[in-house]
Amino acid sequence: MRNAKPMTLVALFLAAAGCGKATQPKPQCKAQQEEYAAKYIPDGFDPAAPPDGCTADDILPGEVLNLQYYRADLNGAPKLAIEPASIAEAIAAGEEHKVDVKPEPEFSIGAFKDVFPDDHDICEAPKLDATSLHVDAIPPEDPMKPETAVAAVDLTYKWANVKVLTKPLSNAVHFGADLERTTGTCTLKYKVSAVYPVIFCGDKEKPVLDENGMPTDEMEPDFENSKPLDPKEACAPSEAGQSEGSGLPDLKYDCPEKLLLCVPAVKFPATN
Repeated sequence: MRNAKPMTLVALFLAAAGCGKATQPKPQCKAQQEEYAAKYIPDGFDPAAPPDGCTADDILPGEVLNLQYYRADLNGAPKLAIEPASIAEAIAAGEEHKVDVKPEPEFSIGAFKDVFPDDHDICEAPKLDATSLHVDAIPPEDPMKPETAVAAVDLTYKWANVKVLTKPLSNAVHFGADLERTTGTCTLKYKVSAVYPVIFCGDKEKPVLDENGMPTDEMEPDFENSKPLDPKEACAPSEAGQSEGSGLPDLKYDCPEKLLLCVPAVKFPATN
């Protein structure tokens, strides 16, 4: 009788794989410690007819959100923190002009329910601490130009049901949430659909100015003078594992005229 041939490495692998389907381990719940572009979808109100106490200027199509996450307890679920651009910009303006600034606190913070995502690849933080901010009015730099004064800012953000899509090929780059945002006497609710990275989709750029106000060779988005580009081109997603391109995940995108950022076209999860 002939001796059996030794099994090759491939055969050994196939034999082992036949005992069960190979799967990748789940990534832990997290957020990219970066800025996300968020779309704010009106929830329960008509933007064409703002509720009592609100005006059209109070309605936001979206904004940039700065996310952070950390592990305060190595044995517990990680925590998530969100700082909207509205909060960060108002604080920066108040501090620059040396008026009273009261953030309570600057970031909204809450814990994920678990260390790992659920069976639908979702990491959920049911409730975050509310963020409130008051910044005193900023007087005009030139008394002869009173129109340059900036009104006082009163903002409150309440986040709930934050859900982060967390899986090997889409690791915390897309999330959704419920938001209640109050500015002055106006309170509005939104469904939030956000994506990382932040990509400008306007048609114009302008030179970056140096400390003396002179233009440099660097360019930056010109939000004031731009019109939106076709999101199919300006917001083209990158293929999984691709090192070049926009870096955006494979979703359908909008480029709102008042935002000029690539944001998911629909509510979370905005699958393509």
